[in-house]
Amino acid sequence: IAAPAAGVANGDFGFGQAHMTIQSDETRHMALGQAVARAMLQNDDTNLNLIQDW
Repeated sequence: IAAPAAGVANGDFGFGQAHMTIQSDETRHMALGQAVARAMLQNDDTNLNLIQDW
């Protein structure tokens, strides 16, 4: 977060906003991926091999 904050402090609001958005998107995508993997395993144990190949 230091780099986006430094950009905003120096008037570069586009850089700061872009990197803050990227950080929040990454967390959301990781959470979604974990939820999908859990759902796949709960629905069918044979999906384990598919998930391990990913």
